[in-house]
Amino acid sequence: MTDEVINNLIEIDGDNSIDSEIALQQILETPGLFQHVTRSDHEGLETVVGYFRVDFEPNSQRNILHVPFSPPFKTLPQVDTNTLGEQDARIRITDVQKFGLRMEVILPQMTNSSQHMIIETIASETTDSQ
Repeated sequence: MTDEVINNLIEIDGDNSIDSEIALQQILETPGLFQHVTRSDHEGLETVVGYFRVDFEPNSQRNILHVPFSPPFKTLPQVDTNTLGEQDARIRITDVQKFGLRMEVILPQMTNSSQHMIIETIASETTDSQ
């Protein structure tokens, strides 16, 4: 696991960072596991941290991912997302709502074989002043 990912987990989850590290390791190693999402509350503001495995079939370049928030956030969340590992992709967030988000994961070119990547998504409530 990269130091950047571990630092993100510690910053977001505080004392629960070990659980998030285990969850990320499980999604990387377990073929049937496609997502792991945790929700936490820090000083009255909720944060959702999710890891999603996105599979690409041969001759594909784009995949759409829907992430629900249940219960919905009280305000529109701020969303940060990135790929983990060495694979390159562009992530375009196309819709953010209190109840979820939609994003497109776009590879730089079509794949010749099946492949997968892990997407890290962090959605956080913001105060009205932000």
